[in-house]
Amino acid sequence: MTKTVTLERVRFKVTLRRGEMGYWVAGCPGLPGCISQGKTRAEALTNIQEAIQGWLESAQAHPETWAASSR
Repeated sequence: MTKTVTLERVRFKVTLRRGEMGYWVAGCPGLPGCISQGKTRAEALTNIQEAIQGWLESAQAHPETWAASSR
């Protein structure tokens, strides 16, 4: 399943799937390694929004790492 998450007027595609332990796993394919989970779909979507925000803040604070991983 694919959803769209809006964060500060930027939209990211997010995938949702059931994990092995019954949790919902959310991932953002456009941001490598940006994954989260939750007991419910709503919780997983809230958690992935926080993960996206953290990913973007980290990429901004460490641009050299982002530049190396995008090659």
